Amino acid sequence: GIRDRLRSRGLGDVYKRKAGDGKENLTTYPIAVTQLGHDPTAMVFVLNVATDGAKAYLPLAGNINCTVYWGDTNVEEVTTVNPSHTYEFAGEYIVTVKGKVTALTFPSSTSPITAAIRKYITEVRQWGTTGLTSLNNAFYNCAALRRIPADTDNSFAQVTTFSGAFRNCDLESIPAGLFFSASQAMNFDYTFSANKSILEIPAGLFDNCLLYTSPSPRDRSLS
Repeated sequence: GIRDRLRSRGLGDVYKRKAGDGKENLTTYPIAVTQLGHDPTAMVFVLNVATDGAKAYLPLAGNINCTVYWGDTNVEEVTTVNPSHTYEFAGEYIVTVKGKVTALTFPSSTSPITAAIRKYITEVRQWGTTGLTSLNNAFYNCAALRRIPADTDNSFAQVTTFSGAFRNCDLESIPAGLFFSASQAMNFDYTFSANKSILEIPAGLFDNCLLYTSPSPRDRSLS
């Protein structure tokens, strides 16, 4: 019904209200109520699910003990790598992750997380503070990933590698403050490789990355 469809799209509680004098000519219609709030500790993704009944995956890895809000009123406690969720309806969903996640990665193999499924991830809105230490192949082959934010919450302060993090994505641009807190990072090989819209690295992007290993990330990150 209408109520179920509204809930499935993450529109919060649905209330019904009657118009009229309570005796005749009554009209019933649903009102979707959404409560929004900003939590700087949360990691936030945008998924654009292509078809009804499709299964989506997240690149969560490492040591995981978190809560995933899938954006369709379903909430799940997660401790396993690359958790998945089946959406009843196609559409855009805001997925929020709160808790401990020490790595982001997708496997180089495309089974069962196929290239088509990886395209569901179109944006990262917030990195959060989940204890990240690795972004090795974080969004590998996420060919529809267009937008990522700067690190404004020291999200990457303990990250040691960004190797292949955004390889084969389709980023519109690289935020100048992406690696602002990444003082422990040592590997940037192929970080932005095969992003056709990115032709150069922003000036000063690696200025705080004092531990990177040779060759320079300025030479290898776009290779």
